Amino acid sequence: MQVYLMRHGQTKEGMQDLLLSGLDPELSPEGAARIKMLCPSMDKDIDLIIASPLKRAVQTAEIVAKELGKEVKVEEILKESDPEKLQVFFEGLKAAGHKKVLAVTHFVVIDPFYAMFPRQKRHEIKHGTIHEFEI
Repeated sequence: MQVYLMRHGQTKEGMQDLLLSGLDPELSPEGAARIKMLCPSMDKDIDLIIASPLKRAVQTAEIVAKELGKEVKVEEILKESDPEKLQVFFEGLKAAGHKKVLAVTHFVVIDPFYAMFPRQKRHEIKHGTIHEFEI
């Protein structure tokens, strides 16, 4: 199964480099525009779009879903930074028959995936970036 982990778009607070721990800000207009610009280059065969329940992730996922003609499912675990729990979750999606999944989430979720898949070339985890993994 292909898993595309996408960091949410930029928030106004993120533009000011404020720590967002415990906050639930919305996307900035610039962040939303950047996500919309990325959509034409995204894999059109994504069969599931899931998002962290935090506003910035849901809003990012909704922009992508609208452009791809899909729906968004909110998953609480996408706020989780425990790699073992995340791996079990994604293995469950694979067992359910999903082939290509886009998960809109946060730095603390994406970063541990690089440790779980050490041969995967690491990319900088900026707002709106997509990180591809094979599970």
